[in-house]
This record gives sequence, C-alpha cells and structure tokens, in this order.
Amino acid sequence: MSKIYVPTQSPEDWKRLLAKPDLHWKAGRSARALAECWEYARGVPLEISRLLQAHFSGAELLIAIPEYKVSLPGGKTESQSDLFCLFRTSVGTLAVMIEGKVDEPFGPTLGEWVTEASKGKQERLSYISRVLGIAQPIPESIRYQLLHR
Repeated sequence: MSKIYVPTQSPEDWKRLLAKPDLHWKAGRSARALAECWEYARGVPLEISRLLQAHFSGAELLIAIPEYKVSLPGGKTESQSDLFCLFRTSVGTLAVMIEGKVDEPFGPTLGEWVTEASKGKQERLSYISRVLGIAQPIPESIRYQLLHR
C-alpha cells in the first residue's frame, strides 16, 4: 500500500480507510462521528483546540492522518488508531493519537485483556511497557486501548 496521503473533502473520504467499512461506518457511531467532527470543524475541533491551548500556546495542526496504522510486536495485524495528529507547539512538536468514542468504552481493562494472555499479548505488553518506560505491573484498571495508543 502506498504511503501517499491525500486531502479529504468530506467525512465520506475517511470511510475507505477503515479496516471494516461496512461494519464501522454508521450514523451515530464512533468512526463516522469522528470524521464528521473533524471535517465539519474545517480544522481542529473546538474541544481539542481548547485543550491544546490550555497547555501549549499557539498549537498548530501540521498533519492529521485518519486510521493511522502502527506495527506492534505480538499481533497478527497492525494497530489502527482513529486519528494521528502532529502539532507544532510553543515547546516543540507534539504527536497525538485520537480515539473517537460515542457510547462505548476504550476496550477491555488491562486486567480483562491479559486474562489467559497468549504469548503474543505478553510480548506486546512487554514492548509497550519498555517503550513508555512503565515499570510493571501496570494497574489492571487501565483500559488497554488507552495504553497502547
């Protein structure tokens, strides 16, 4: 697959990037709601902009890539984040992974995710811990999706 990114014109342009478009592209659901929020804002949505400005003066969006894929060890497929954003801030460049949610949780808790963990899951968790500099054990109440994003 090519790594050439093209500008979007509408939320519909995001649909083809989904791993399972027919399953995930529905009115009122996360993938479509996130696309609509960002496209209709014509830039950074107000809530995200306010959050950034509260911590980084002059934050400017450099690029936003929907359905950004990241290879992580221990899995069969790449991990797909809803939106990867790169911002220029007063203190440097800031990378942000955004997960859109309507009414669902951020996946299972770490405690649920590691129950009878396969060798692949153990490898992935060990890798994430090393990269983030987190000493194990990580609290089981943390949502796995927030940790690996």
